[in-house]
Amino acid sequence: MKTAFILIIALVLAFWPEISFADPFLVCDPTSEDIASYIVKVNGGEEMLSQPASMGDGTVRLEYDLAGLPEGPFTIEVAAENVWGRSPFAPFSSTKALPQGPNNLRVLSKP
Repeated sequence: MKTAFILIIALVLAFWPEISFADPFLVCDPTSEDIASYIVKVNGGEEMLSQPASMGDGTVRLEYDLAGLPEGPFTIEVAAENVWGRSPFAPFSSTKALPQGPNNLRVLSKP
């Protein structure tokens, strides 16, 4: 019983990052570490700060989780900010769509 409990805890901890952050992410090319934050606007809404993700090699990039977006078309604008100021916003547009369900289901007998 104790072994099973420890195994369950180990599995939960092993897969915790997968549970916490779902795909997909909006990312940008890595850039120098002088970026303090990214400013993200979804569909012209309010500005949200997104902390840069370190790439481990002296560079950072945007990693914005798109899992919470509603289904349909969307536009995201992103700017980078450091001690000197803010860059212009760069737009990105796409559509979040669920996959089409399977068609023509039937029973097949294999020889």
